[in-house]
Amino acid sequence: MAGNHTWCFHRSDLSTEEMSLLQDLVSHCWNSYHVAFPQHLRHFTSDYMAIESQDFAKKLMAMYLDSISLNQTIEVNKKTGDLTLNGNLIETDLTIDARGWCDEKISAHRAYQKFVGWEVEFSRDIDSSSVFLMDAKVEQIDGYRFMYTLPYSPKRFLVEDTYYSNDGEINFSAIEERLKKYIGTNYDEDFKILRKEYGSLPLELGEPIPPLANYNSRYIAIGTQAGIAHPTTGYSLPSLLQQLTALGLTEKGFKIDEAAHRNFNHLVVSKNQQSFFRLLNRMLFLASEPEQRVQIMDRFYTLPESLIQNFYRGKLSGLEKFKILALKPPVPLLKAMRCLSERTQLHYG
Repeated sequence: MAGNHTWCFHRSDLSTEEMSLLQDLVSHCWNSYHVAFPQHLRHFTSDYMAIESQDFAKKLMAMYLDSISLNQTIEVNKKTGDLTLNGNLIETDLTIDARGWCDEKISAHRAYQKFVGWEVEFSRDIDSSSVFLMDAKVEQIDGYRFMYTLPYSPKRFLVEDTYYSNDGEINFSAIEERLKKYIGTNYDEDFKILRKEYGSLPLELGEPIPPLANYNSRYIAIGTQAGIAHPTTGYSLPSLLQQLTALGLTEKGFKIDEAAHRNFNHLVVSKNQQSFFRLLNRMLFLASEPEQRVQIMDRFYTLPESLIQNFYRGKLSGLEKFKILALKPPVPLLKAMRCLSERTQLHYG
């Protein structure tokens, strides 16, 4: 259960109510982090948190053992809400589908954030005081590239090699060679790999696929199964918590008969609110050359910390949006203007 994942988020991404739902599941919390670019290093003094999948599974099993079925074959009819378990129809008032990314919910016009990560154990203690959400001083390959490092303990680190790329293909052998070199150069060559993880997260560029209003009231999709995630960062956990709150799933007296309608309304509002972030994606992937993307990100991380927090939350004011667009990134004006409409012809470069 819970697969082979690490879920991370900024404390400022969540409301007090949303955080209360996750508090007991958090594996690690750091009270600051860094980003590093060729031109500057910046330190942020806000909490960053991680949930390890093995911790998530253990805690859920302890709390809901009698309600969990593992290693079952499940099929869901999204039009009727009918659910079968190992071929047997299960009577339900409501089916909630949280099975992860679903292609039919994502715009065909997309780019990708892809990564390969190693959880490693060193033979000696390493300085574990610095969390790096982005180390972009590395060679820029396949678009915007950065290293992501979470020190779980003085000996145990998660290190990921991440790319904002036009395509979702992962060259495992090449990326793992770069990972090995980075870890050996920046930390220590004497380590063993405890676990590997990888992903290729779709980042929408164009007009999103609207939610289907004719879904049966006995079925709702949540999280990435509904295509819900931050369009630019790929972070999905805060978006999921916002969706659960909007549906009333966190409240006592949850009304099943209202769930599908409330979910549809939330998806429509969410997709509309995300239009600015899809514009930023088009500016990054369509208006700029791949080797220029690091300069755009470098300039973005010079903005006020409060603005950057709101960016990660997906809730920017009009003034904050203006400040982002006023950064004068290295993007040709004509290409930038072509990106304004979500219905524009989408061509890379």
